[in-house]
Amino acid sequence: MSRDEVAFGFIKVANETVTRPIRSLTEAKGHDTSKHRLATFGGAGGQHAVAMAESLGIRQILIHRYSSVLSAYGMALADVVDENQEPESKTWADDDKGGVQDALGSRIEDLKKRPTQRLQDQGFGNDSIVFEEYLNMRYRGTESALMILKPSKEEADLHFRGDEWAFGKAFARQHDQEFGLTLPDRDIIVHDVRVRGIGKRFKLSEKTVAQKIQESNPKDVTTGQEYRRSFVYFEGGRRETPIYKLKDLKVDERTHIVINIGESDASLPKVGTDNVDPILLSVFPHRFMAIAEQMGRSLQKTSVSTNVKERLDYSCALFDAEGGLVANAPDLPVHLGSMSTCVRIQARIWQDKLKPGDVIVSNHPEFGGTHLPDITVLQPAFSQGKIIFYVASRAHHGKTFGVKEEGEWNRYTNLHEADIGGILPGSMPPHSKELYEEGAAIKGEKLVSEGKFDGERITELLYKEPAQYPTCSGT
Repeated sequence: MSRDEVAFGFIKVANETVTRPIRSLTEAKGHDTSKHRLATFGGAGGQHAVAMAESLGIRQILIHRYSSVLSAYGMALADVVDENQEPESKTWADDDKGGVQDALGSRIEDLKKRPTQRLQDQGFGNDSIVFEEYLNMRYRGTESALMILKPSKEEADLHFRGDEWAFGKAFARQHDQEFGLTLPDRDIIVHDVRVRGIGKRFKLSEKTVAQKIQESNPKDVTTGQEYRRSFVYFEGGRRETPIYKLKDLKVDERTHIVINIGESDASLPKVGTDNVDPILLSVFPHRFMAIAEQMGRSLQKTSVSTNVKERLDYSCALFDAEGGLVANAPDLPVHLGSMSTCVRIQARIWQDKLKPGDVIVSNHPEFGGTHLPDITVLQPAFSQGKIIFYVASRAHHGKTFGVKEEGEWNRYTNLHEADIGGILPGSMPPHSKELYEEGAAIKGEKLVSEGKFDGERITELLYKEPAQYPTCSGT
């Protein structure tokens, strides 16, 4: 490698390292980075913005005119906030049976009194104080509560038929976005009522970023002002690049940064397998590990058992099409040794039989399992009709259940418990002589088939079949 390639490699690895937490935090909230804009700040933000946006799949970058001092600028314009929050324990009702919405509305109005007084004491008039209203909500029987902001009028008109009190629907929508499922047959519990009072120090523009971009007029600020040309290294090699003096650039609402426009007469090197690119070897582990880490966060957030949510008794990893380990999150390492064996065996058994949306479940020791409560769930990823890799998780499980929605099993999740049947609670009897005495043993079954959860078959595997053996029971 040349000196240019080595230096550029350091920058590339640094960019990928920085994008990893951005991707993780964004996807943890159920958002797709490619549908957002990348805003930069700090003196070096513009130097890395394009490469980072490309890595995140973002097509539009925003650089504030005061980006180099944006933190100080933001502090100067910051609003004054005062919050008031109290616990609650009501069951939400969209149709407001029992007057739940009226009761919560009165509670919210009472909570506004303290922030109002405190903001008035700081010199804010009533016309400068606005409020945000929140309900902290969760499904009954789950532990993951979401703080739901009261829909604005525009959001209510767009998503909830004008109902600004559609907290329940907003909760279901956000739950589906973050966890990939809803539980329509379960009650929604209101845990807390929260009010945020905001004292507006300045009257800022109410136009959105999208509106401002649409109204701005693109213009070439470099016409006729080129100072000289120099060879600058971009990905692919050195290119002759125009240089401009800052004082000669006409900068108003728009400015210029250096971007790689991708125009080069240099031929691309052929892809081979004999030589390993050390730069890509450093870049891709960040991307692969980010996927595995996000799997673990989703598993922990959706779980309801102490084993997974608090003890973190699970592992998540990516495997190639043959079942070889590619990347794993820093979870419980004891699972990883046999997980690859499990994925490799299942990939061989289900070869040419799997379709997009299929999910396989297995815990049998003959097929790469450990003790039976450790259940492995794996799913293939397809490209052009072929499996290119698998994602898999193994956790101390007990039951798996589906969520029935509009007559079809089309969503799934896992309920993690410490028992999977057998002759004793806990599924690890010290005097067992046969495998069936330890609970349900699943060699390999479809948990989900083309996106549809097979609830009947899973019930048979976990509950009915273990109970057929003497002194055994299912769970």
